[in-house]
Amino acid sequence: MKRLKLATCGLLSLLFIAMTALAVACGGTEIREVEVVKIVEKEVPVEIVKEVAVEKIVKEEVVKEVEVEKVVTQEVEVEVVKEVIKEVQVEVAAEAVA
Repeated sequence: MKRLKLATCGLLSLLFIAMTALAVACGGTEIREVEVVKIVEKEVPVEIVKEVAVEKIVKEEVVKEVEVEKVVTQEVEVEVVKEVIKEVQVEVAAEAVA
């Protein structure tokens, strides 16, 4: 327990000495206010936009009538595939001439 107290006391003393050395190195304990001014120069491309009022009315009406007459004639050859023979009996009345 004595060692713990001695170690704590030594550590606190060392911390105090370090803070005192830091204060002396920095010029004391006074607080100074410093104003920082930074000037930035930068070229920015500028785009010029100009609006121009344009009025143009286009009206165009196209009417076109076209008459179309088309006659299609096509000749087609027809081949007879099947011939049908039809037998017909014809009765003739004969009169006897005497």
